[in-house]
Amino acid sequence: MTFLKTAILNKMQKEVLRQCIFKYVSDVQRKYYKTKSLTQQEYDESMGTISEIVEVLHLNDQYV
Repeated sequence: MTFLKTAILNKMQKEVLRQCIFKYVSDVQRKYYKTKSLTQQEYDESMGTISEIVEVLHLNDQYV
């Protein structure tokens, strides 16, 4: 398998995506903690998916 060696997204695109993910995470947390409309399993799956996306796209390194 060949891996892409260049950036998939530029810095501005990463920032926009990071902000969207932040809003999505906020919504998932609200649904789980405040309205109790998500189960623990649904919450864990959503957060796991987000963690994978952040890691793959190196969004956690945005401000390093």
